[in-house]
Parts: sequence; C-alpha cells; structure tokens
Amino acid sequence: MQKSTVILMMLIVMFMGVSCTNTHITNLEGTWSADQELIAEKHGWVEKSIPDFLTITEQKGHVFKGFKTYTHELDKKVYKEMLTGSISESGHIVIVEHEEGLIIGQLENKNTITFQYVENINNGENPMAIYITLKRNE
Repeated sequence: MQKSTVILMMLIVMFMGVSCTNTHITNLEGTWSADQELIAEKHGWVEKSIPDFLTITEQKGHVFKGFKTYTHELDKKVYKEMLTGSISESGHIVIVEHEEGLIIGQLENKNTITFQYVENINNGENPMAIYITLKRNE
C-alpha cells in the first residue's frame, strides 16, 4: 500500500512538472490598432479620432521590443516612440516606453489587448491617464 502511494505521488509530481514546462506564451509580433479614452491635465478629456498603432518587431520568450506611432490630437504631428516589454503565461503585459510612461495590460484573447497607461511629463506639468483597447491587424 505504501509503495503504491509513493508511485502515485511521483506520477503526480511528474505530471505537474510537465504542465509547468508546457506553458504557452502568446506571440505578440505584428501591428495592433488602438482605440483609447484619455484625460490629461492640460487638455482635459480627449476623444481620439485618429487611430494609433503598436508594432511589436521582435519577441523572444516572455520579452519583446517594438514601437508605438501616434498622431497628436492637437498638433496633428505623427510621433514614434520605442518600447520594451514582457508578457506572462497568464497574459499580463508590462511595457516601458524608452522616453517616458508605463503601460500595464492584459491579453484578453489572441487578437485583443487592454492597457492602462500613465505618464507624468515634465515633473507633473501634464499628467495623463489612458485606457487603451488594441486589436491585432490581420
């Protein structure tokens, strides 16, 4: 009886090890289109009528790099900012922009990501918060 219990426990541990090593990390490479809700200290509530884009250029395991491009709603100039991030097996995403800003999000499904973004430019001159929904471009 005791020998079979030990064998059963060993099998359980082996299967637990297999399930842990077979985790799936979603590949985020490609271009994603963004819809967003934004509030900024200087500009108040801003409705974005021009889409923004996130492009993941390379991903190795949990970590990735890429850039975002956006058109500023007020001056209509197009900006590009480099970024680096990571994704967990459960779909939690964290991105740091190379200039400023932190983006925290969740992979909702293979084609949808939701993000919350905060930025405090120039020592609090124009703090902002943005809720972003990204859709993978096919």
